[in-house]
Amino acid sequence: ATVIASEDQSLAQRIQTSLSSQYLRCYTTQDVRGVQCGGIFKNVFAIAAGCIDGLALGDNAKSAIITRGLIELQRISMHFEATAETIMGLSGLGDLIATCSSSQSRNWQFGHMVVTEPDASKWYDTNRGQTEGVRTIEKIMPIIVEYSLDLPIMTAVWRLIKQEASPQTIIQELMERGLKSE
Repeated sequence: ATVIASEDQSLAQRIQTSLSSQYLRCYTTQDVRGVQCGGIFKNVFAIAAGCIDGLALGDNAKSAIITRGLIELQRISMHFEATAETIMGLSGLGDLIATCSSSQSRNWQFGHMVVTEPDASKWYDTNRGQTEGVRTIEKIMPIIVEYSLDLPIMTAVWRLIKQEASPQTIIQELMERGLKSE
């Protein structure tokens, strides 16, 4: 399944009709920004998921990263005027689950390597340092800081990549954040 995003609904429907088959189901949306946000930001959370798996923290921990990652994906996407409906669809939640759950994901592989290979130069020697999530977090951190966006997982991934703290320290800090309602 996939999403065809275009501000021109008629064009999106024509593409939907021409691409859909018994093997591919296409949906349409006019929320181009929402599809872009889902496609871009999910990669940062996949790095976090790879870290969780690399540390062998288990399925519950990865589920928490995906679930709380969805909350952060909604927050950052709303900042860019995307709709919540799009973020809850295939290009948001769907991509988030697929990318965070797949050991074939370059971003997941990068996160796994960050916690299993302490020599950062090797991350980049394998081209994993050129993954989308790394480039995304490098570009988005100034916006997170400027607008004081509450994105603790994204910020934690940034700190981990920059080697500002160990994975264990970052996890401890995330766990010790102030308690709140979901």
